[in-house]
Amino acid sequence: MRNGRRKSVRRKRKKSGRRKKLQKNWRRRKNVRKKRFNNWKTNKDPKLEDQAKKKKMEEKKKNAEEKEEKEMKEIEAQKSFKAWKEAKDLEIRQKKMEDDRIRRHNEQLQIREKR
Repeated sequence: MRNGRRKSVRRKRKKSGRRKKLQKNWRRRKNVRKKRFNNWKTNKDPKLEDQAKKKKMEEKKKNAEEKEEKEMKEIEAQKSFKAWKEAKDLEIRQKKMEDDRIRRHNEQLQIREKR
């Protein structure tokens, strides 16, 4: 704990407006430059370059395989869905036909009763 009267501290005003935006932009650009430089430095070593290329190629192959697998699964799912839908449609159609037959039969019976 301090002794005596506390010193009043002048409040710092919040940065806003153009200057702040510019500083943010500068900082972002500086970080980008730093990243680029580091990448450039690491890529200069031939061993590292080869490793990076190999890694990239492996990743590409892996992604291609995953994509192909995904597409195959999607196609299979669509096929199974189509088959299910066709079966369902057929079932509905048969039910409708049956209902129509029964209705027609009932109508015929009513007509006969009236005569």
